[in-house]
Amino acid sequence: MASGTGSLFMRGARRGLAALGLLALGGAGGVGAAVAATATVALQVDLSAEIAAGRFDPARDSVGVRGGGAPLSWGRSVLASQVAPGSEAGARWWRASLHFDAVPPEGRELAYKFKIERAGRPDDGWEPGANHSLRLRPGTSTLARAFGSAAVPPPPRRSGHIERIAPRPSAFVGAREVQVWLPPGYAAEGKRRYPVLYLHDGQNVFDAAAAGAEWQLDETAQRLVERGEIAPFIAVAVASTEERLGDYTPWPGAMSRAAGAAAAASAPARVGGGAVAYGRYLVQELKPLIDARYRTLPGRESTAVGGSSLGGLVSLWLLRAHGEAFGAAAVLSPALWWAGHAIVAEIAAAPKSTPAPRLWLYAGTDESPHMLDDMRRLRSALQARDWAAAYREQPGAGHDEGAWAASVEPMLRFLYPVYPVYPAYPAYPAYPAYPVYPAHPVPTPVTTPVTTRALGRSEVPAATLRRARAVHAIAAVQTEYSPCTRDPKIAVLQACREIGATSRDHLRENLGAAAVALPAGLAARIDTLFKPARIAGNRYGAQSQTEVDTEQFPA
Repeated sequence: MASGTGSLFMRGARRGLAALGLLALGGAGGVGAAVAATATVALQVDLSAEIAAGRFDPARDSVGVRGGGAPLSWGRSVLASQVAPGSEAGARWWRASLHFDAVPPEGRELAYKFKIERAGRPDDGWEPGANHSLRLRPGTSTLARAFGSAAVPPPPRRSGHIERIAPRPSAFVGAREVQVWLPPGYAAEGKRRYPVLYLHDGQNVFDAAAAGAEWQLDETAQRLVERGEIAPFIAVAVASTEERLGDYTPWPGAMSRAAGAAAAASAPARVGGGAVAYGRYLVQELKPLIDARYRTLPGRESTAVGGSSLGGLVSLWLLRAHGEAFGAAAVLSPALWWAGHAIVAEIAAAPKSTPAPRLWLYAGTDESPHMLDDMRRLRSALQARDWAAAYREQPGAGHDEGAWAASVEPMLRFLYPVYPVYPAYPAYPAYPAYPVYPAHPVPTPVTTPVTTRALGRSEVPAATLRRARAVHAIAAVQTEYSPCTRDPKIAVLQACREIGATSRDHLRENLGAAAVALPAGLAARIDTLFKPARIAGNRYGAQSQTEVDTEQFPA
């Protein structure tokens, strides 16, 4: 089969339908995303050799271009038109004009191929050999070549500091290369530690040599970190091998959704199911190596995993199977149909986890017919478990590197947001110590001469004694001192109680009836203190509101 219809399960230089899966999220837009430019490319193909060999008949066949990244798709062609019919050039050349939105300032690689379209032969007509690569840059450009010409690998384009860890033996999986991208400032800030993002299909993360297109995660992360738009992190790109299908599937399953039902009762026909060993490799071998070699934040809350297609499936599974190691995941266009949607059923039956992991879910509207339905079922299962999941459906995006690469920026903004740093609260000024007031002098008791010889104390009318005590309390107000309390409101209340006053006027009249001369200004003080006195009496004197009410104090 030509590379343009390559399998979902082999990720390398020769495949077309969705090459590698690596952490891909959302579209190029998004909150806080940088404004991206547009690009228009005229692709011209010379079909003279195909016409001469009888492989292309202009009267019967058409030619189109397929690729990864809207408006291209590996599932359908953008048809080309013949150039200048009737001329010598027109007999050989066809041209397709393509318009691309959301091209990052640094440009990006696009994998593509021409395909001869003939009725009744949907799988034939692909250009032989590896995918071709086109460097998209903002603006307008033209590319012309012959049909079937050899693909030229794109030059490596890397940004920032990337280290390679050579393949080493493993007790769980085959040896594989690992690449580590270090953020700007890593060398200068010798004590700072960083969160880590582990990515599957790592051979396509930083350059396009393997797939003809790349995620450009290094360029995108470098730009966003340098601008302070995301928090710095370490990216660990783990390459896949020929055992990719086994490594990225938690359970044995059929090779395709259609074959799944037919092979349901045929266990020997099933393949895969090696994700348990792959997970042990990541958690028991690779992660300890990375944590020992680099200044990482090793906790689960600072460790994420991501991938697309089968890489998205295994990322979701790792979050369930190794929640002690991974606290977040980027799940792009996952193969949820694998093993009869077993991953969705497992999540739906799982107990709620605390703390809940964070997920970035992504799907393109131009992927398989069942992709969106599967993703919406997954989203519902995650919501029922209270998992923190952000979900994005990208219009016009297919199952390919171009669509996923365009989503790297919003994905990184989700995983590594920059929280505002608020200034420390200012220190409050020290208040001066409270002044120490001198003790109130004890006033000389004022006694009213009483001729006890003519009238014994026990014979003095009780009302007179109450009025005398009321006068004493009011006098204490004037001196701002009372034998019972320092609160003048209580003194007024005491006076009211002693003489049975039920209003301000009643208080003043009874004091006057007792032939007591009120000191200057006392009436005004009684007016201002009468109502607060009732409140204070309830607080300090009366034992309950009922007691106050029975004293017939007005509301």
